[in-house]
Amino acid sequence: MKFKQYYTRRRFMDNNKNPVMTNEKIERSKYVKFLLFSAIGIAMFLIPVSKDGNITVLSAFISDSIISFAGDYLMWFAVWITALCGVMSLWTSIFKPKCIMKHELLKSWFYTSPLYYISRAAGGVFAVMCAYNAGPEFIIGEATGQTILGIAKPLVAVLLSIIFFVPFLTDYGLMEYIGVFLRKIIRPLFTLPGRSAINLITSWFGASNAAVIITNLQYEKGYYTKRETAVIITAFSAVNIPFCLVIFETVDAASYFVQGYATICIAGIILAMITPRIWPLRTMPNVYAEGKEKAKVNEEIVPEGMKPHRYALKLATDKTEDFSIKKIIVDGTKLLIGIYLATFPIVFAWGILACSLVEYTLIFEWVSYPFGFFMDVLGVENAFEAAPAAIVGFIDMFIPALLAINIPSIATRWMIAVLSLVQIIFMTEVGVLAMQTDAGLNVKNLLIIFLERTIIAIPIIVLAAHFVFA
Repeated sequence: MKFKQYYTRRRFMDNNKNPVMTNEKIERSKYVKFLLFSAIGIAMFLIPVSKDGNITVLSAFISDSIISFAGDYLMWFAVWITALCGVMSLWTSIFKPKCIMKHELLKSWFYTSPLYYISRAAGGVFAVMCAYNAGPEFIIGEATGQTILGIAKPLVAVLLSIIFFVPFLTDYGLMEYIGVFLRKIIRPLFTLPGRSAINLITSWFGASNAAVIITNLQYEKGYYTKRETAVIITAFSAVNIPFCLVIFETVDAASYFVQGYATICIAGIILAMITPRIWPLRTMPNVYAEGKEKAKVNEEIVPEGMKPHRYALKLATDKTEDFSIKKIIVDGTKLLIGIYLATFPIVFAWGILACSLVEYTLIFEWVSYPFGFFMDVLGVENAFEAAPAAIVGFIDMFIPALLAINIPSIATRWMIAVLSLVQIIFMTEVGVLAMQTDAGLNVKNLLIIFLERTIIAIPIIVLAAHFVFA
């Protein structure tokens, strides 16, 4: 197949808005790399494949193969990495050893907020207790600790099967290419500046904590106002595609992942259109960071007189210059370990706590009753059983899936999985980071935004479920 070579002979503007003439050729090798890498990313996460008569995605197929091969070793790996994380985080928080504090990577793994120190210490203890079946029933019981322990194998396998393929979807041009064509509709849809398109895509497809940090840095540089920053953080800092797959695996609905992710995107777009236009986001100050004026940049991505496709292709193919197998392996390994250390303690600590409260108290039943009634009116099966999972996502995005595991209806489990992934605001990560920014977000307005998103999203998800499970 003969590939066309693209040229760009157009006028660009530099950062001072001075004309710059370019005559750059898009090399054939870069063009081929862009197509190949994008195809790999799409094939791994978005193209449905058939397995045993069920529809799934290729990354899920690889995950199942890892589980079949490694078996219980995956569970023990999860237990001991959780215990190690608890010990190291507690040691770091108390003694602040130089060997960790002066090492950027180790510090990022073990030096965190007080909430995480407590969670990690508790998670490590709970994990060991559950693995050795030693401790009180409300921690190690079948409905609590053993339920959490049962998801360890698929969680380890899913993360291992996907982490090295994520860059093909996010880092080698596909997001840049799509972003060029989305910019023109960003302002009317989401009340955000056009230049935020790529930022939004990066937030949506990247890690939620990184999205908050990136957005805040843009605010500090004068690219966004407080209101715009708050909108991006609360409407677009979603968990990434791989973790979405983890959630669907957890509730045993991976065969409906493609339909689920499509629903997440549709519901997410609708929510991002509505929430910036209602209180409290609507009334947040539309001012730039103190001492900053609007950044003097050209907000028009496509230079005048240049075709969008050609410019998008130039941006996308330039990203392929960073490709390196070594970089993917090294960065992927660091990211994988970081996710394991961040995820498993939360799963064991908060998951067991939430399951215990659900199993041994009526707290969540009382608080969630209005949501149970709401879902029951909409025709959701096991509505009142699912209601606690609909609101506990404010603590952490993974807990709703844990609570939904034993719900008989696969359609309801699927709905809870989708809902937990469009609620976005969870205090263990996004919430804590959001309050540390200067965007004016606090517990009160984060809780209000969370409830707004939940109430608006439920009818959308229920409607989608009628089509998926008809």
